[in-house]
Amino acid sequence: MLYLTITELAKETDTSEASVTRLCRNLSCKGYTEFKMALALDVQQSQPALAATGDPVDALVEESVQALRDTGKFIDREVLQQAGAAVHQARSIQIYGVAASAITGEYLHYRLLRLGKSAQLFGDMHRAAMNASTLGEGDLVIAISASGSTRSDACGQCGEEAQSSGADAK
Repeated sequence: MLYLTITELAKETDTSEASVTRLCRNLSCKGYTEFKMALALDVQQSQPALAATGDPVDALVEESVQALRDTGKFIDREVLQQAGAAVHQARSIQIYGVAASAITGEYLHYRLLRLGKSAQLFGDMHRAAMNASTLGEGDLVIAISASGSTRSDACGQCGEEAQSSGADAK
């Protein structure tokens, strides 16, 4: 559950995103992201502590490595391969993300440019919507949503607009 978006959790539990949000607020969390963080902290505290060397740097490194291992367990290899192929085959890549999602988008943009891929980042959804309407076959849109909501956010709507213009959207 820690790795599900709010949309995925709502679908898995046959409820709505609003119901999940209400549950989070009833549990004294501001929203779904805070709920997941609290749940992750609770899970971590319930696990036995790793052998500590007393060095905070070693502890930080081990925590980061464990987070990567945990994440690796939930990666759908087939979906990852499809996404990699889409990036490789794309004529141009448009990245849409707002606020915290834009920070992730900045890093992706940097990495794509280093790989020699034509990429643009849009942190403003009005500009992203205008961009989406100009795309076509061979263009790829990567819409990033840190909130996990994919139904009603502007970023998702821009991705849908890009798809209707003929672009591939992930």
